[in-house]
Amino acid sequence: MSLVKLEQVARQFLTEPIWQNISLDISASERLGIIGANGCGKTSLLRVIGKLDEPDYGQAIFSQGLTIGWLPQTPQFDDSLTIRETIMRSQQHVLDMLAAYEKACEAYSIDPSSENERQVEHLSNVLNASQAWELNTRIENMISQLNLENITEPIGNLSQGTRKKVAICIAFLDNPQLLLLDEPTNHLDTVTIDWLETQLNAFKGAVVMVTHDRYFLDRTVNRILEIDKGIGRLYEGNYAKYLEEKAHFIELNQAETEKRANLIRQEMEWFKRGARARSTKQKARQERLAELLEIQQKQKSLLNKAQEVTFNQFQSSNRLGTKGIDLCSVSKAYEGRTLFKDFSLKIGKGARLGFVGANGCGKTTLLNIIAETIKPDSGHVEVGETIRRGYYTQTAEDDNENQTIIDYLRESGDYMTLADGRRVSAESLLEQFLFPRPMQHSLVSKLSGGERKRLRLLRLLMSGPNCLLLDEPTNDLDIPTLVRLEAWLDDYPNIVIIVSHDRYFLDRCADRLFYFGNGKIQEFAGDYETLREHINKQAEDQARQQKMLKEEAERAQKAIQEPAIQAAPKAAPPKKKKLSYKQSTRLKELENLIEQNDERLEQIKQLLANPSDNAEEMTKAYRDFEIIQANLDKYMSEWEELASLA
Repeated sequence: MSLVKLEQVARQFLTEPIWQNISLDISASERLGIIGANGCGKTSLLRVIGKLDEPDYGQAIFSQGLTIGWLPQTPQFDDSLTIRETIMRSQQHVLDMLAAYEKACEAYSIDPSSENERQVEHLSNVLNASQAWELNTRIENMISQLNLENITEPIGNLSQGTRKKVAICIAFLDNPQLLLLDEPTNHLDTVTIDWLETQLNAFKGAVVMVTHDRYFLDRTVNRILEIDKGIGRLYEGNYAKYLEEKAHFIELNQAETEKRANLIRQEMEWFKRGARARSTKQKARQERLAELLEIQQKQKSLLNKAQEVTFNQFQSSNRLGTKGIDLCSVSKAYEGRTLFKDFSLKIGKGARLGFVGANGCGKTTLLNIIAETIKPDSGHVEVGETIRRGYYTQTAEDDNENQTIIDYLRESGDYMTLADGRRVSAESLLEQFLFPRPMQHSLVSKLSGGERKRLRLLRLLMSGPNCLLLDEPTNDLDIPTLVRLEAWLDDYPNIVIIVSHDRYFLDRCADRLFYFGNGKIQEFAGDYETLREHINKQAEDQARQQKMLKEEAERAQKAIQEPAIQAAPKAAPPKKKKLSYKQSTRLKELENLIEQNDERLEQIKQLLANPSDNAEEMTKAYRDFEIIQANLDKYMSEWEELASLA
């Protein structure tokens, strides 16, 4: 079944085409990834598929009644609302249907006409199809699975990662036929990305996504559409298969280009013979030569664009001395929560470190301590005299939008000096980072968000640091830029410290991983998959321990209840009599105690349903559960006895 069909669609900016002549058929089981350089129009194509924009040319055909879920790259919310209020507001259409159903039922109870009966039946079918009856349960499940804490916290106070989780929750709640995702892994921690992969693989509808996360693409899609120089080319298979098919495509085009080059060489030889050797077919042969030259030029352009050109190894001229950066027993806590304690590390030349862990666990905090933009609560940082840090932060700096691209870069210098003393101009650097010369005199204001980040990253590299601190550098960058950055880092001889959720990038660029969690930092030698296996084993061990504690709590509770049950038949039934003033006061007091203990018991149940990593905290929770449950049973028994006299 076809959900969306695009026929020769095109979009343009002012008079310039962004992409054109794209035809695509999206089935009910589609798993499509859209890739391409920043500014090539990936998001604009996604918006056309999602009925948010219309194509300038061509036709977009949608199946009748198609439901679409949308995860934007940067979710926009009312910052004054809480997490729960935001989620509930997104489901207003479901709440309106439930209200309409209640109204229809009321109308039918007053007038059981066939028309009112049909209306009740219709709304009931719609509500069943949309799983509206289970809305609250589904919301609670999603909140629990996404580990959304402090659901009464205003959205405006949340991190970008938590805001993205809220947006993911909303996108899945509607259970749409077609789910559109624009950079879904941006700002998410690796645990949530793993969860999202599992959800998408189990999702029954169609999925179309724009993402730079290559592992994510490889594990969730079965077709890839690459937008290259305004042309869309479809590849069957996941990202690994796409790389194979693309290499084959390049080889075929190289062979075809060679054939055309031979023809052109023959024509050039003919022209060199002079006018006397030319036949009466001179004009036709000239036209043929011009046509071949034009085709060859187009073919060269296609190949240059298609191939992943390796970034030149521009090495910093700021050499690193024998002493790098030493962290000496550093500790940091926020609002009473320990992020890390007494952490020590010597970081020397050639170090390639990756920081991983859940959002808010202290990765960026430690990076800021290394950059000396904040101080540790205890301990200290020792920095070598030759260290020159370059810090790429998550938060974008205020760019002068009225500057040209080349002028913006030249603020770091007109050229970069290589390790061998040669100089590379700012223009050449821009070309290497996918800013062709005609584009370099455009204003920064005309760049897409990803292109601005690419330009900011290049300016940082051009400043010649010998210690690179990269905080989520892959967010919003396209795959071609990441390939160039990875190639550059391959031969970078100095210090690289990366905070990233991008598992592919970490595997390519870091050889030591540091996992942040439970107030500790643990080092792992190896790739992300090795770390992932370790984390999963820890989680399984913890789950077993929690299960044992829960079973122990249940046994203890049963041991408390059994004597009371056995003693119950022996108790004489209370005699009916009027309550005294003291008894009446006690009855009201018991009602308050029961209400308070019920609330506390519910809080503990929620904690047990979503266990934390703190074994001590969970043990205390089970003990509290036993005590409160026992007290509640006692209060209820006393209340029932007094209530029977009232």
